[in-house]
Amino acid sequence: MHELSVAKDIIEIAQEYLPKNTNKSTIIIRVEVGAFKNILPELLEFSYKVLTENTNLEASILEIKNIPLTVLCSSCGKISEIEPTFFYCSFCSSNEVRIYTGNELRVREIEIIEDK
Repeated sequence: MHELSVAKDIIEIAQEYLPKNTNKSTIIIRVEVGAFKNILPELLEFSYKVLTENTNLEASILEIKNIPLTVLCSSCGKISEIEPTFFYCSFCSSNEVRIYTGNELRVREIEIIEDK
């Protein structure tokens, strides 16, 4: 279950960039997860919730954006969405493709909303 280690990394990144006094703030952490990374969003959310219990991130919101696996075809130049097990162009059936999107795993944004 590598979702647990990914959740730990997300928390470490967030802690590094958060100001010290965020007790009266809503924190939204936006991450991008590519389909090729083979991460289950439900397990990532669960791991994040468990690891943030009794911390300054306990009330934070983890938003996960799933990025589809797409490939760029060297033969026809088109980009097509594929399943992670079938690496061929869905337009011309060439296997001369390279990953275009879907290999992402990053914290995209940390939003802090001051509560009034």
